[in-house]
Amino acid sequence: MAREGVSFENVQSAVIALEAEGRSVTLRSVRDHLGTGSMSTIGQHLQRIRESARQPVETVLPDAVAHAVATAIAQQAEQVRGALARELEAAQDDVEAMSAQVDQLERTIVDQQTRVTVLETTEQRLTGKLEAAEAQVKEAEDEARQQIEAAKAEAEEQRRQAEMARTEGAKAALQVEAMREAVDKITDENRNLHTRLEATLVESAAVGGKLERAEARTAEALDQVKAAKAEAKEAISEARAEAKDAALDAREQVKEARAEVEEARVAARVAEEHAAKAERELEILKGKLATAEGACD
Repeated sequence: MAREGVSFENVQSAVIALEAEGRSVTLRSVRDHLGTGSMSTIGQHLQRIRESARQPVETVLPDAVAHAVATAIAQQAEQVRGALARELEAAQDDVEAMSAQVDQLERTIVDQQTRVTVLETTEQRLTGKLEAAEAQVKEAEDEARQQIEAAKAEAEEQRRQAEMARTEGAKAALQVEAMREAVDKITDENRNLHTRLEATLVESAAVGGKLERAEARTAEALDQVKAAKAEAKEAISEARAEAKDAALDAREQVKEARAEVEEARVAARVAEEHAAKAERELEILKGKLATAEGACD
C-alpha cells in the first residue's frame, strides 16, 4: 500500500508552530516536526507559503501611520533578512543533504545497472551452456541410436554366422554319417572276402597263389578301413570344435554389443541431467534478473 503524502495544510500548520517557537523554518525542521513526508513535497508546499507571504497588500494610510508602518516594516525587513539568511543557510544544508541522497541514489542505480549487466552476461553464458548441453544430448542420442543399430546389425551378423556354423556342423555330421556308412560297407566287403577266402581254402589247397593275393587284398582293405575310420574321427572332431568356437564367439560379441548399448544409454542420461541442471540455473538467474530490474524501476 502506498504511503499517504503530507498536505499543504499539514505543512502550513508546521510553519506556524515553528515560527511560534522562534525556530527557523527549513525543509529539515518542517520534516522533523511532521515526522513524515518527502523532502520534495514539503519543499513544494513551503514554496507556496513563502510566495503567498511575499505578495504585497495595497492600503492607503495617514502619513504618521505610514511613517510608523514604514519604520516597523524596516525593522521587520531586517528581521526577515536575518530569517531569510538563516533559511538560506538551512536551505543550503537541505540541498547538500538532498544532493547526498541523489548521489547515493545514482550510485545505487549504477550498482543495479552493473548487476543487471552481470546477470545478462551470466544468462547469455548459461544459455550458451544450455544450447551446448542440448547439442551434446542430441549428439549422444544420435550416437546411441547409431551404436544400437550397429549392435543390432552385428548381432544379426552373429546370428547369421551361428546359423552358418550350425549348417556346416550339419553338413559335417552328414559327411561323418556317410563315412560311417562307407566304413560299414567296407567292413561288410571284408567279411565277404574272408568268407570267400575260407571257402577257397576249403575248396582247394592248391590255389595258394590265389590265397596270397586274397590275403593281400584283405590287408589292403583293412588298411583302407582304418584310414577311413581315422579320417572320419578327425572330421568329426574338427566340425565339433568349429561349431563350439563359432558359438562362443557369437555369445561374446553379443555380450560386448549389449555393454556398448548400456554405456551409450548411461551417457545419454548423464547429458540429460546436465541439461536439466543448466535449465534450473538459468531459471534462477532469470528470477534474479527480474528482481534487479524491478528494483531499478
